[in-house]
Amino acid sequence: MSKIWFFGDSYVSFKTNWVQELANRCNAEVAHLGVAGSSIYFLLLDLLDNYNTIDSHDKVVIAITSDSRWYFNKVHFMPHKDSEEWILNQSYSSEDMLNAFQYFTKYLYNVGDNVKFTSAIVSFILNVLLPKISTKQIVYHYTISPFPFQPKNNDFNVQTREYEPISFYEFQIKFLRKYYPEVDNPMEVLNRYKNHWLEHPEYFGEWWETYDLLFKKLYYEK
Repeated sequence: MSKIWFFGDSYVSFKTNWVQELANRCNAEVAHLGVAGSSIYFLLLDLLDNYNTIDSHDKVVIAITSDSRWYFNKVHFMPHKDSEEWILNQSYSSEDMLNAFQYFTKYLYNVGDNVKFTSAIVSFILNVLLPKISTKQIVYHYTISPFPFQPKNNDFNVQTREYEPISFYEFQIKFLRKYYPEVDNPMEVLNRYKNHWLEHPEYFGEWWETYDLLFKKLYYEK
């Protein structure tokens, strides 16, 4: 049996719901999962550590996350911005480490530089690293938002595809507005579920209606 490798963030961090469904459709065993709260830099490191292990008959899914995450000294920092302050969703980091990160965001972080840095990483992954992987059955997609990695937004030669569906998060926002218009904080709802998979009778069908064309090369192509 071939294997299917998932690289990325919390959308591919559990062997259940859509991740397991895709593995079943590919008749493949899940060999690797993403890490919740991880960054684009960690995605690069994870791929570099594993790409030589992937067989020519395997499948690969790469979930490209937000550019506003960091990975320092084996710790994932996934902040969100509230007014002028960065708030960290980390309960296991030391106080000194959190203070250091706060100083980084206050005195060293620059949005424009970070966009260039993460865009360059994405470009390297798609244009240099992926062609080195033995299998050609590789699909990548954006979990939060394609910005700033689309070609119209940068000069890093991130190619457009024949079919470019909305990001996973954008799909979920549309779904929540349709079926749960009373929800004010989407992430509070999404964080309750593994891979942020919503437990709703219409969700499975609408998800695959949106993404089947993206993933079909993994289970139709030989």
